[in-house]
Amino acid sequence: MGGATDHGSGRSEDALFQPKRLLASSVAGICARLSTHPFDTVRTRIMVQLDQNSHYRRKHLPVLMAGVVKKEGFAGLYRGLGVAVSMGAPATAVYLTTYDLCKLRLVERFHWEEQSTQLFIASATGAEVASGALWTPMEVIKQRVQVQESGSLLPYRGPGAVAREIWRRDGPRGFFRGYFSALTVFLPHSVTFFVAYEMWKRQMGRWWSGAGEEEGQREEGEQWLGRQPRGDEARDVEELPAGMLVAGSFLSGCIGGLAANPFEVVKTTWQVQEPDASGRLKFSGPLHIARSILGSDGVAGFFKGVTARVMWVAPSAAISLSTYELLKRRLDL
Repeated sequence: MGGATDHGSGRSEDALFQPKRLLASSVAGICARLSTHPFDTVRTRIMVQLDQNSHYRRKHLPVLMAGVVKKEGFAGLYRGLGVAVSMGAPATAVYLTTYDLCKLRLVERFHWEEQSTQLFIASATGAEVASGALWTPMEVIKQRVQVQESGSLLPYRGPGAVAREIWRRDGPRGFFRGYFSALTVFLPHSVTFFVAYEMWKRQMGRWWSGAGEEEGQREEGEQWLGRQPRGDEARDVEELPAGMLVAGSFLSGCIGGLAANPFEVVKTTWQVQEPDASGRLKFSGPLHIARSILGSDGVAGFFKGVTARVMWVAPSAAISLSTYELLKRRLDL
């Protein structure tokens, strides 16, 4: 995440909140969302299906996407895009900026080593907890729009109608339904993602500079377990080609997406469920949902939509993170 830039140059924490940095992270989030939203729509529809005979459970991703286009037009794949962009951009800005801020504070104030695994874990945790306050309302609104299909009964006319209904029925807390279950999804995802990504950058930085060949007698574990990098190594990480950043963030996104999918199935089902005619919810909570999925589908039920999730998460991570990193270089952040 470019932590070496901030740490190595001794820039203050205030630099992390420069408008240019916030702009870079927001643009990164918008680019990622515009490119991958159709996969997110299909992923959401797959995950909330408990009926094993649903066509969303029996068909492959390309067929499902083609079916949505045939039935609803291309607009069907982009349901909820407006709220995803309008709320996702600031959420991404908080997420990426908080990650950098946590790394900076832990290194400068508490003297944690810059390339330690625990630094990446702690920073990813801080970023997820902070940004979740924006991600959760976005997901609650967006997903209810996404699961609607043309011709469904009483469809919401758009995100505004969803928001008004949530406010009428549940008040402000309705927008934060699933916040803690979302943390169980995205904390493992973010931790796995950032650890894998930072290690990739470190390895590629050493390979790019030739340091791995020149210093072959160093203990192999040093490159993974928190050794303080030399100045030239940090510079090499900062100067990695765009292709390496894209590849690293894509692969890391795949790993994180796979690791978090079971939690995502439960969280999505909890967030989109609607009360019946008597006002009762089908599921009393995430644990109830998990038991129901396990009873009806077994362990495989927790991996519903995994292909669509990875096809959404991995490109999204590659686009957003590499865009953010490259914009930081261009804007000299």
